[in-house]
Amino acid sequence: MLEEYGRKCRKQPLGTKKRSDCMKKLAESIILQCIEDLWDRTFMKQSTKFFSQRGFSICATIAEMDICDQIKLLELVNRSVLILRSEPPAQIRPDKELRSNTTKAFPLRAALSL
Repeated sequence: MLEEYGRKCRKQPLGTKKRSDCMKKLAESIILQCIEDLWDRTFMKQSTKFFSQRGFSICATIAEMDICDQIKLLELVNRSVLILRSEPPAQIRPDKELRSNTTKAFPLRAALSL
């Protein structure tokens, strides 16, 4: 999905509506992926770092979130992190088919680990 957005955005000249739509969708996808990564011990540290530093602010601005929505989402993430740190979540064991499709379902993990 990340490569698909990148290809579409590169084809558009700067300043076009399609390019801004691509960037908005990409920023929304990054935010959603970081929310999901909160529940995975492997990526939890990177995800909390994203929300506690400028990464979230930059993506939220690109995704055209207003300040009230940003605050609500950050409060939700903060409560979730506190709960997850106090009580570790049960490890879900997906079946083999789901496990083999993980990289296809969550292609932004590679982009966030940079």
